[in-house]
Amino acid sequence: MRSWNGLERLGFPWPVWGLRSLLRLRKAIAAADVVHVHDYIYFGNLAAFFFARWFGKPVVVTQHVGDIPYDNRLLGVILKVINRSFGTFVLGRAEQVVFYSEVVRTQFLRSVSFKSEPCFWPNGVDTIEYSGTDDLTRSSIKSRLAANPQRTVFLFVGRFVEKKGMPLLRQLVKEFGEIEWWILGWGATNAAFDPATWQLPNMKIFFDRSGAILVELYRAADLLVLPSKGEGFPLVVQQAMACGTPAMVSNATADAVPDTRPFLITCDLDGSQDDFGKACGVLRYSLETGKLLTLRSLVGEHARREWSWTLNADRYGTLYERLGGMARMQAGCT
Repeated sequence: MRSWNGLERLGFPWPVWGLRSLLRLRKAIAAADVVHVHDYIYFGNLAAFFFARWFGKPVVVTQHVGDIPYDNRLLGVILKVINRSFGTFVLGRAEQVVFYSEVVRTQFLRSVSFKSEPCFWPNGVDTIEYSGTDDLTRSSIKSRLAANPQRTVFLFVGRFVEKKGMPLLRQLVKEFGEIEWWILGWGATNAAFDPATWQLPNMKIFFDRSGAILVELYRAADLLVLPSKGEGFPLVVQQAMACGTPAMVSNATADAVPDTRPFLITCDLDGSQDDFGKACGVLRYSLETGKLLTLRSLVGEHARREWSWTLNADRYGTLYERLGGMARMQAGCT
């Protein structure tokens, strides 16, 4: 779908679709039984919702994020206004809303009158592709990819934007010089967020890795570090854990999926100047106490048990069948 994404230069990724793309979307929705969008807020998803209303198609919304505590307060206020207006409108009229984050679900429960009880279903992950490996294979991968295979490796995977915690990440890479940092990402909206400009000797940047070659990074790393904020429970955390690699996240991220908290390394990151000191303390403690090794034997099992892609697909399949059947019955009565 062709689109214009100029607003991302201001830190707000909101691609605006072209007319031909909208017409293609309209045609697809007219032929569909159920319309499912991930996050209501995007231009294409809003268009899909209104086309679905026009054609009388049931709508499922999987809502990933809520309010985001941007450093730019104006952006934060704009997002809150949008959530309380467009968000309330769309989520209140969808036949079913599914939340990946209990925090986001609680937030919208305060402002939205839902048609049906909103579900809390953590995202699924392909635990066949994203799976652990033995120590010998891990060592082999690290020997091939690391500048010094004897060093501990911390990994970051995500877009190079503010909400991923890039300013804090830069401080941590500089502070933990004894750690080798692997940075995989894309889409820097600000030169300060681009690791290529940091010029730190203990850092290696990877590009264009997905699937099997991304799995290698997850398996070989000792810890995924993701100091993000306001984004629910990121899929990269689930992928890393499924590969047997622990993750350090903020308390807010951990609260998104409460049952997972015992399997995470958490830090009280609130966007204040104290974040750096708190993150350093948590990482030092994890290194000195051997917590990374302890969690390594637990996180993969938890991911396979709780986030099976088959379980997740079955949930949605049952939902689609129910809504599609109801829509067909209503169409037959008119």
